[in-house]
Amino acid sequence: MGRNGVLDNSIELRYLGLVRLSGSIAGASSWDGLARAIGEALETIGGAGPVRLWCTTPDGFAELARDPVDADFPVVAQHELRGR
Repeated sequence: MGRNGVLDNSIELRYLGLVRLSGSIAGASSWDGLARAIGEALETIGGAGPVRLWCTTPDGFAELARDPVDADFPVVAQHELRGR
């Protein structure tokens, strides 16, 4: 496969990932479902890995959901989430 074939394949995978994401988001009825939809879309384009969603609260940042639920994420300090 030539260079253009690899590029075409990469573009197609990204497109399929976006299509899958848009369809999955529409069906998500919870934060856990949204995290799962994002993870599945990333898997389509070869970027599979755990997903963690955050929200901003009056006290700082809080985790909304993760997929998979038992994924091991490092603890992140509040000042690092703010971008300093």
